[in-house]
Amino acid sequence: MEIVDIINKQDEVVGQKTRKESHAQHLLHRSVHVMILNSEREILLQLRKRDKRNYPLFWSCSVGGHVYSGEKPEEAVYREMQEEIGIRTDLEFVGKFIVDDATEYEMVFVYFGKFDGPFVFQEEEMEKAQFFSVKNLWKEKTEMNLTPHCSGALEMIKDKLPGI
Repeated sequence: MEIVDIINKQDEVVGQKTRKESHAQHLLHRSVHVMILNSEREILLQLRKRDKRNYPLFWSCSVGGHVYSGEKPEEAVYREMQEEIGIRTDLEFVGKFIVDDATEYEMVFVYFGKFDGPFVFQEEEMEKAQFFSVKNLWKEKTEMNLTPHCSGALEMIKDKLPGI
């Protein structure tokens, strides 16, 4: 059972709940999301599993997951990266924003890194992973089903991607 910290908008812990309870009760909690760029100027995205409760068959960040209770985002991001895509690489913290919609209420911590592979994908978490050229992704992103986490993260890393 995953326990997460419930936070206020100033990112101060105000309680703990299970991940399931935090979603059911629409309580603000933390998540980490990573955008990985390769040397071909392509961004790795993952297509969420069709049986996911939230955003099934939506494209999401290279890595995404919850921050456990008592865990720091900078710890959670490396744990999630290892679990989901099987890598360890240097990351830069880009910023944070809040997703607040019908299914999520999360403070999203965004990280950016560069890596060419190899990757070991956690197949139970995703239908597939795919690299998209930065230029094409920016043209096509409004037509794609992107999670709000992915849309927000893409906007936050825009200045790291010259030529878009």
